[in-house]
Amino acid sequence: DDVLWVDSPYVADRYADADLTREGRWVTSGDRGSVDAGRVIVHGRDDVVVTGGATVHTADVESALGAGVVVVGVPHPTFGALVTAVVAPDADVAALRDTARRTLSPAQRPRAWFRLDRLPTTPSGKTDRRALAAQVADLAAGADAAGAAS
Repeated sequence: DDVLWVDSPYVADRYADADLTREGRWVTSGDRGSVDAGRVIVHGRDDVVVTGGATVHTADVESALGAGVVVVGVPHPTFGALVTAVVAPDADVAALRDTARRTLSPAQRPRAWFRLDRLPTTPSGKTDRRALAAQVADLAAGADAAGAAS
């Protein structure tokens, strides 16, 4: 995936939930995408999950659930993506689910929970959200959510 840039006289000055980045005539909201057989496929941004038509900011969910939780979107055939929480092996998932029910809107609540020993990182040491989302999607697809946290 690469970042999508457009050149159009119909681009707004601002996006609904983010500033646009401009370089000359070209504009981006930060959405990633690809081109397949001449069709542009929009994959979204690393910091949001579009699920069932709702836009969920991962930072909002992580803030509500506390340190040690990383939230990513995992592709879903009906909803577009599922809000998915990744936690350490010793995390109290029952307590985290309770916190999610009490503090988050239904769209923001993680629908899948995974325990991982290590998170993939970028060369700068930050969590590599794309790699993590791909890893969790593989786990979910390969074992029908085997390895999912209880």
